[in-house]
Amino acid sequence: WFRRCWPEIRIVGGTRYGLDWFRGAYHFLRFQQDGAAQADYFMDLIESAGGWDVGDLMPWVDVEEGGQGNWAGGERLEAIVDPAKRSRLAAEVTRCASAFVSRVKQRSPGMRVGVYGRGVYRDLRMSSCRFGADAACNPAYTVNMPPMAQYGWPLEDVIEWQLCGDGEVYARGYPSLLPGWGKTDYSVVLNGAQRVGTLKYFESVLWY
Repeated sequence: WFRRCWPEIRIVGGTRYGLDWFRGAYHFLRFQQDGAAQADYFMDLIESAGGWDVGDLMPWVDVEEGGQGNWAGGERLEAIVDPAKRSRLAAEVTRCASAFVSRVKQRSPGMRVGVYGRGVYRDLRMSSCRFGADAACNPAYTVNMPPMAQYGWPLEDVIEWQLCGDGEVYARGYPSLLPGWGKTDYSVVLNGAQRVGTLKYFESVLWY
């Protein structure tokens, strides 16, 4: 599926590709698996589908609790009271995410990498969550976006703010469901605290 769709998305964009039409790939990180091996899988798949081009967003890695199976022993992260267990899990997240980012950069020198995540950092009381990446997305899903500085991401490095997800829409006038598509997510791209005027901004911020 990916090998078929990756080049087709580029073709469909036509002359808009890289101007107001972008293509991107993102990996959902599995904390119990080797981060570098996951990066190799991710990069190999993209290369087998035709590789990167100038209208592509930087690669993103998703660091979140959902979908991790029994990684935390069946216990929700926010319910953990044992500081030793919390510290061990935080170290596993850091090791896995850092290995992923490092391997992507080894394979494509100069490529920037973005990290999506916040809940895991909060629930495991982490404070150093850059993992060697260059930019962050704040997926707070709230009307008032909480800052990321306590996790190591100052405002100028948070380039995307996800306003809502899974059909919860906080932006007045925007639909929560699109016919033939399903539930919607909405994100806003910012240059730190500055608003982005046009999608040409992606050239300098989100491309590698």
